[in-house]
Amino acid sequence: MQRVLDQRVVDQRKCHGITPAKSQGIAGRISGTAQWSDDHPISFALESPLCYDIKLTNRFIQIGNILRLEITTMFVVQNVTKKYGSLIANNDISFSVADGEIAVLVGPNGAGKSTLIKCIAGLLRFSGNIEICGYPNKSLDAKRRLGYIPEMPAIYDLLTINEHLEFIARAYSLDHWQDYAGQLLERFELTDKADKLGKELSKGMQQKLSICCALLHKPQILIFDEPLVGLDPHAIKELKNMFRELKADGCAILISTHMLDSVEDYWDVAHIMMRGTFAATKRNIGGDTDEKSLEELFFEITEGKGAEA
Repeated sequence: MQRVLDQRVVDQRKCHGITPAKSQGIAGRISGTAQWSDDHPISFALESPLCYDIKLTNRFIQIGNILRLEITTMFVVQNVTKKYGSLIANNDISFSVADGEIAVLVGPNGAGKSTLIKCIAGLLRFSGNIEICGYPNKSLDAKRRLGYIPEMPAIYDLLTINEHLEFIARAYSLDHWQDYAGQLLERFELTDKADKLGKELSKGMQQKLSICCALLHKPQILIFDEPLVGLDPHAIKELKNMFRELKADGCAILISTHMLDSVEDYWDVAHIMMRGTFAATKRNIGGDTDEKSLEELFFEITEGKGAEA
């Protein structure tokens, strides 16, 4: 597994007292990307005296001039394949998303993004393994920790906006949820429409309500399938702000989209999909001017050599 830790990471030889044995696993150029496993903690040097000692947990511990950064993998996809008869929609896909990380699936229409999202959400049968916070993705324990926003909002025609939120609160056995529900409605400009029925809502308002319902139980993992489609400019701005807030709160976020400008600069890792598999994976390493931009890599793959392969 790989994860960008800090763009200030420099050559490990500048870190005093770190032996080569402890520095094993450094990946590629020393630019902030690293690999680790459960059995092999890895240390990194920064431009400051602090050293990062990496393990698969989720806390910061300060010990003298040593900062231990412990990271948790929130959900894992392993060897997932989904077939419709002879059509392979997803072909042996594996990746993971850590806490406080935004991963994006980008690719042209028909690349298999939505199919993979539905597999993760537990809506489709598949071969392979998907775990949510250590639980099988179709288990109740996993579903309690997951928020899913589909491309097409699943709204009940004869429930009002308020009744949708109350339904979700009861389904998750939430207490004292009303204040947070009110905050969500206010942020998405739905407060004055709270008594409108689902069938009376525009596509954009249905999408806003779908987002509010998915966020109400404060999930640890959020999956968005084309989240900005149908939203007005204010809602787009608000949702992008929410992405950053959720990331800061330690949520793991997966966004599927074919609109590159919708993910802008807040993503941590992007997986470019073609024909049901990952054609490339790019990490967002700040200040790296030598690397191709996500847009350049995307079009190289989808219109160039990657599309011809």
